[in-house]
Amino acid sequence: MTGATRGIGLEAAKDLLRRSLETHLVLLGRESLAARALPVLRTGSPHVSAIGVDLANKAGIRIAAAEIEDLLDAGELPALAGIVCNAGVHLSSALRTSDDGYELTFAVNVLATHLLLRRLQPHLRAPARIVVTVSDAHFGDLRHTGGTMPAPRWKGPAPAASAPTPRASSQRSTSSTNGPVACPTGSTSSPTTRASSPAPDWPRKRAARCRS
Repeated sequence: MTGATRGIGLEAAKDLLRRSLETHLVLLGRESLAARALPVLRTGSPHVSAIGVDLANKAGIRIAAAEIEDLLDAGELPALAGIVCNAGVHLSSALRTSDDGYELTFAVNVLATHLLLRRLQPHLRAPARIVVTVSDAHFGDLRHTGGTMPAPRWKGPAPAASAPTPRASSQRSTSSTNGPVACPTGSTSSPTTRASSPAPDWPRKRAARCRS
């Protein structure tokens, strides 16, 4: 079970243990939170253990799931009869990311649940049950949150700055040439003004026509 270290998840875990004294509940969560929840849950049942995991980290989820598989294979856990995914976060913006680069709400609420279920589903033994809880807190109004958290403020991506319009590759020059221009030996020069529509690759500001 994820999200069983506090809040509604902790109360749900207590109820699960009260309903069946044979149930062995494995908590998946941060070690610091699990350390506080274990003594509380063990007052109702000795069959409670914990595996530390950061649900915002894909590698950590794989390691935790592998540890559960090892305990099942070794017979240290009874057959897997259910998976409860209750963990989730609610943030007021989409600016925080997980270690893997995913938006944090998506990483914990969606991706972690998917990875756990895909990995552990083959180990379920009938009759088995999968429970995934969700929250209406994303609506951000009094009816859904009870005023306990602010409404999220989502912003679209900032518009990209428009690229500057490139200047024309050739601009008409207003200058003309009236001075002498060097010509090959044996020829005479006759200075002319620049043509009104020069070729685009003509690089010089002056032009002269040389006649032999």
